[in-house]
Amino acid sequence: MNHSLDHSHQDSDLFGLLYGFRFRPGEKGEQIDSATALAALQQPQAPEEFLWLHLNLAHAACERWMQAHLELPEEFFEALHEGSRSTRIEHVDSALLAVVNDVVFNFSSMVSSDISTLWVCARSRLLISARLQPLHSVDKLRSSVKAGEHFRSPLELLVHLLRDQGEVLTQIVRKTSISVDHIEDQLLSSRLSTNRAELGARAGYWCACNACWRWSRVRCCACSIAHRNGCKRKT
Repeated sequence: MNHSLDHSHQDSDLFGLLYGFRFRPGEKGEQIDSATALAALQQPQAPEEFLWLHLNLAHAACERWMQAHLELPEEFFEALHEGSRSTRIEHVDSALLAVVNDVVFNFSSMVSSDISTLWVCARSRLLISARLQPLHSVDKLRSSVKAGEHFRSPLELLVHLLRDQGEVLTQIVRKTSISVDHIEDQLLSSRLSTNRAELGARAGYWCACNACWRWSRVRCCACSIAHRNGCKRKT
């Protein structure tokens, strides 16, 4: 068992930190644990250095910890509890607040159709993102950071996140469109088959001599004149 991973997981569980990154000029993001994140928040940061902390609001201590250790606008905490969760970005004092309706990350499927909310606060040296459920766009942003993509500010991280969200929504629209086309094709095919069956059921033969006016689904009726002359096809 990897005890260092267990220790990191326990530290994260103290206040709901899912993952954190420290960014320095010209370097890729360095993943940090909760203790390192807390220390970095309490001491002066180097020029152009900034943090990204992604938090789990389902953790009982998460919101209290944010209020105690992060200098976030009161509007951020109000947004966490308001009824309306429409996607928006607001400028409050020296921070940007974003409420983003993102796609829930589905471990059994590339793209889910369930939507949940992500709350974001961007300041000059700090990006805070918080959610209740795993979200697809945030996971894409973390993958970009871990892959070594460079970011110069929290604002660049936020712009990347919104772009990722747009791409995910485009995938959902494209996937839905393909599904609708497939359903329409199936309905059309079923309708054509039904129409053919109905036409076949209605087709038959009238007596050619008009003597008995008998109707039959077989080649001809039973009268002797029809046998000689044949029956007329009705369509």
